[in-house]
Amino acid sequence: VDTGDLVQSTFGDLWDELASFQFETRAQFISLLALRLRWKAQDHARRMLTARRSEDQRVEVDREEFDRAAEQPSPASEAMASEERERLALALMRLSERDRLLVRLHLRGEELPEIMLQTELSFEAARKALQRALLRARDAAR
Repeated sequence: VDTGDLVQSTFGDLWDELASFQFETRAQFISLLALRLRWKAQDHARRMLTARRSEDQRVEVDREEFDRAAEQPSPASEAMASEERERLALALMRLSERDRLLVRLHLRGEELPEIMLQTELSFEAARKALQRALLRARDAAR
């Protein structure tokens, strides 16, 4: 820090309080000023040292490693997914056998024509049955 800036900053901080002090000698005034200058300089040195230490602690992160870590699910998201699977399993257990079959086929990604063949229903009957089974499953999951 430039000495002139340090003195000016110290005087700026001290200016409002200066009228409340009573100095009997010039040495008292200089002593107060020297004390405040020392405090200001030590604070500045401490901040500079902290900033330098922070720079020394920086670690370069491999971008690919960071991206791989971001792709992995967090423990919290794994726990939530596990809880959702358990809730879905309980909801499916509350359904009738036919509704369970329809929902299971739908969750596997089977198209309506395949569901129609496996359940031996007409297209429209399979569509409506699947729609009702999904509504019942959603209600059971709540």
